[in-house]
Amino acid sequence: MLDSSLYSIVDSLRLDGNSYSLKYTAPKWASGFDCPLGKCGACCITDSPVDLRKKKLISPNLYICSEYDYDNKMCLAYSKRPVTCIIYPFLMGAEENEILVSPMLSCPGTRSMNNVTKSLLSTILSEPRISEWILRMMRIYDYVKSFPTLWEEADSVWGNLRELVNDTINRGNIYPISERATKDASKLVRLKVGIAPTCGLPSLKAMFDNLFKTVAGFIVPFGIKPEIWITEKIGDSISFRSLDNSKTRVVNIPSTLPDLEFEDESKGILSDYLRMLLSRPYLQLASLRTRYLSQEGKMSIATYELLTVFIGSLYYFEISAGLIAMKNETACVDALIANELIAFCDSIISGAFYSPQF
Repeated sequence: MLDSSLYSIVDSLRLDGNSYSLKYTAPKWASGFDCPLGKCGACCITDSPVDLRKKKLISPNLYICSEYDYDNKMCLAYSKRPVTCIIYPFLMGAEENEILVSPMLSCPGTRSMNNVTKSLLSTILSEPRISEWILRMMRIYDYVKSFPTLWEEADSVWGNLRELVNDTINRGNIYPISERATKDASKLVRLKVGIAPTCGLPSLKAMFDNLFKTVAGFIVPFGIKPEIWITEKIGDSISFRSLDNSKTRVVNIPSTLPDLEFEDESKGILSDYLRMLLSRPYLQLASLRTRYLSQEGKMSIATYELLTVFIGSLYYFEISAGLIAMKNETACVDALIANELIAFCDSIISGAFYSPQF
């Protein structure tokens, strides 16, 4: 049985001559990191290689990094790899002089027995391009917060929303969760800001259409031999195909989310994942989106963007649960299915964070 709870590092870190708080959060069962040479390479197979030439592989939307030796699972340009490769599999953001870090749980290396340490994180953050990116995010965060019309008490709403969602998780209510979160958010915004949010839940069909425009595959981290699945939307169906073509599943897109049962261990695993989501820098992400939209002449407040990205993440969690359960032809979610569910879900959600412009 997996040890169900969170692993954390709370410390200080100096960047550009200034001291910042460093907070790392991960489930205890995914608190490590190791990348054994020639054993995996799953992250080098992607639907959106960054700053590298693309080479088509198997699927219309799936590419392999041109610097990756697929047969030997080796990077041919490791010493010159892009910053996005150096930072992987960690998501980083900045809020209120705090650097928030969490892992992408589709990476098999996170299941290593070697716990992530402050030293490892400091080494990554000390890379000049990464530290400059962090400092630039802090500047944007402070900029948006300095305009009351853009900020609209987003930080207060976020703090209260985290408490409400965490309380829901503690009571064992992990599925479905987005509808309750939306109602809680509406009450919070009316109380704090005096307006009703307009970011209601999109239709299930719209979520599926949007999802499979961006996700072409995902990694299931079973030890050092991960499974890589290629996904494709074909009409009203979703096709799942293993990279070696040995396994194929086709799932019809449901009109409603299926009723699911969760075993106790899977409930613990998924509760850990949802709590980790609450530690990610959604507020900073909201400030970035607000800044960019405002520069394009589109009025947007950080509160709205915060609710959009966070509640959207909860909805993707529900969609992932339903899809992966149907892929495995079961309505009962055990620990193995929970692991696959998280891998699929995090490959979707992390895309919002894992797109830094270096």
